[in-house]
Amino acid sequence: MIRARIEVGRQVDSVAETHEGIELTGRVRLHPGRPVDVVTRPLGAPVIRRAVVASWRIVALGSSGPIYRGTCHWE
Repeated sequence: MIRARIEVGRQVDSVAETHEGIELTGRVRLHPGRPVDVVTRPLGAPVIRRAVVASWRIVALGSSGPIYRGTCHWE
C-alpha cells in the first residue's frame, strides 16, 4: 500500500498531538486505515513520523471546497 505524505503547516494543520497520535485539519482528503507519513518542521529540518489514519470526515464546506478533520495514530 502506498504511504501518503502530508506536511503539517502546509497541507494540514495540527489541532492536537499526544503520544498516541495527532489530530489534523485541512483540505487534504485522507482515508481511514491508510498509512501516512506526517512531516513537521519544528526547527527547519523535517521530522517524519509514520501513522495510520484512524478517522477523517468533512467538518465544513466552503467556496474553496470541503475542510476535513480527523485523527492519525502513531505506528
